[in-house]
Amino acid sequence: MGTRTNTACSDKLEPGDEFVCEHCSQSSQAVLNDSILECMICLVRIQGYDLVDHDRVQLDEGGRMSGRGAPVRLGQRPSRTVIGNSHGRAGNGRTWNYLGRVDRGGNDGRPTPRKQDAIDLVWRHARTSAHRACSLELLDIGWPDRDRTSRSPLAVECPIWRAAHPHGVGSSAAACLHLAAEEMSFDSRFGYWAELCLPG
Repeated sequence: MGTRTNTACSDKLEPGDEFVCEHCSQSSQAVLNDSILECMICLVRIQGYDLVDHDRVQLDEGGRMSGRGAPVRLGQRPSRTVIGNSHGRAGNGRTWNYLGRVDRGGNDGRPTPRKQDAIDLVWRHARTSAHRACSLELLDIGWPDRDRTSRSPLAVECPIWRAAHPHGVGSSAAACLHLAAEEMSFDSRFGYWAELCLPG
């Protein structure tokens, strides 16, 4: 990490590199925002940044290729990976079998059936069209589809529904409706949305 100007550097900057910004004339760090490196002080765009994690194919002792698969974008799952049928804490395998079914759903760009249930709850209980749109956007961030790159790497590893399992569908919808209402400056209580979205 050396200090350089953003136009004089022939090699690419990495997130966290220090440089002298020509826009604000300050010594700053490059920060990553939606595949773009920006000046941390004035937020001027410096250059694009490739988020693709290129897998390296290596040869084994016999000269055969032994790679780990195709390149995968940051935040996406490698192709054909599913949660296995290993046994859960109780030894009966129920937890992982259920999570495996949730994980395998939603092929071809469609949401999983459980996420579709959460979307239906948002459509049913949102107060305005703007409230609905904001809630659905929050649901997409917290419960990313398999084929989309999530804005939050944390949501890919631990989607919103997992914390409230086995009531993840209703809890996810209630949380998104509540956060969207607060974001729009509505008077909102989480308990109200939970009563609407959770069964019984």
